[in-house]
Amino acid sequence: MTSLNLRFYLAGYSGLLLPRAMRRLLARTNLHRAWLAGDMGVFTEERPEGMVACGVCDREWIQFRKGAGRAPAKLRTIAIHLISPFGR
Repeated sequence: MTSLNLRFYLAGYSGLLLPRAMRRLLARTNLHRAWLAGDMGVFTEERPEGMVACGVCDREWIQFRKGAGRAPAKLRTIAIHLISPFGR
């Protein structure tokens, strides 16, 4: 079973945009930080030289911050992503 933080991270990484009201409820919690790190594409990976943090500048893809593709998700979609983070 995956932790709730990992589920929020994966939801953010998949591009799921939380509604503003939900983000306000989660503000300053580890769940919000996990979602934001996933949304920004921040992760750590183990390399021969040690643990390396990879972030926004290291990614090879672009995620638009505004536009039709970035509309807030419906609560049902959020629930599905949190219940089954690795697919349906």
